[in-house]
Amino acid sequence: MYDGEATIDAALTARAEAEPERRLVRFGDGGDLTLGALDRDATRLADALCALGLRPGDKVAVMLPNGPAFLRAWMGIARAALGEVPLNVALKGDLLEHPLRLAECRALVIADAWLDRLPPLLAGLPLLAHVVVVGPGEAPPLAGRAVHRL
Repeated sequence: MYDGEATIDAALTARAEAEPERRLVRFGDGGDLTLGALDRDATRLADALCALGLRPGDKVAVMLPNGPAFLRAWMGIARAALGEVPLNVALKGDLLEHPLRLAECRALVIADAWLDRLPPLLAGLPLLAHVVVVGPGEAPPLAGRAVHRL
């Protein structure tokens, strides 16, 4: 039984220390994500986000499909004490710009498949300084934004 600090991050850390090879989730493609792997990946992302200058309470939007990358982003953002703004992956145009602007997102973690939706919106998102791209494709330059590859 878990008896430490009552946060999901603390629970993951404690369980990963105790059983790092234990499967946390199995995905439909047969891929597994272990407690230890998620714990390591969450730390890596949290460190990377903090290195960008993000501070506890800053908002990070996430536009990823369900799967391992989403879980890693969710836990990494929590570990860095940042606020997650989950976005529906079908959003485009004004419907995508609105939550990013309203939440005052400083960063966006996005699948490379949806990068083409960003350029028309950037003028209306002055606080969005960092775009973190997940996936194998090439990330195009985005006017005035730092683009990072995961």
